Amino acid sequence: MNQRDVFLLRLLEQAKIDSSIILLSVDMGAPAIDKWKSELPKQYFEMGISEQNSINFAAGLSRGGKKVFVYFMAVWVHRCFEQIRYSCAVGGNNITIIGNGVGLGYAPAGPAHQPNDDVSVMKSLLGVNIYSPSTSVQISKIVDLCLLSKTLNYVRLERKNSEFLNAEYADLSKQNFLPVIYDSSVKITPDLIVISYGYVSARVKEAIKNLS
Repeated sequence: MNQRDVFLLRLLEQAKIDSSIILLSVDMGAPAIDKWKSELPKQYFEMGISEQNSINFAAGLSRGGKKVFVYFMAVWVHRCFEQIRYSCAVGGNNITIIGNGVGLGYAPAGPAHQPNDDVSVMKSLLGVNIYSPSTSVQISKIVDLCLLSKTLNYVRLERKNSEFLNAEYADLSKQNFLPVIYDSSVKITPDLIVISYGYVSARVKEAIKNLS
């Protein structure tokens, strides 16, 4: 299962318990979205191609006491950055933006769909939490953190999910905090380590294995 569906299905579980959880989808589809439509239609809104309007709509819902999640392609944080800054960050509204397809996830669609600088853009905001999970366990914990958050959250999701990393670090599920993967075996030489995150971590580990 890809990172997007892991996140949205975990959020769906919580939304069945908490009716204040609302999901807005901005012109995006997914198997998990289909489940939201059929199982919690009153807590799901299909927003169409309207990134700026969706952020302002989310801000209004948040101001009314809802826990709002906005799901769109990660590159569109650029398109609605003004709304994110004023309606979310400056406004102090608890909103979670789910950006799917970070980095080269949508590379076949061209450079306009490659958000290689989304972290830099979002880090310029005050009070924002930015998450880039590597495993399904981390994704589930991030959902829980976002639900407890009182500020703006930006979750960066890959189009894929590494089953290798999921199996390698499955024991992280026993921890009560957001796990950070530390693997002392990921070294090229005794004094050189590689720091990575997200889906690419699996490729990094495989590359180091081959190089060593």
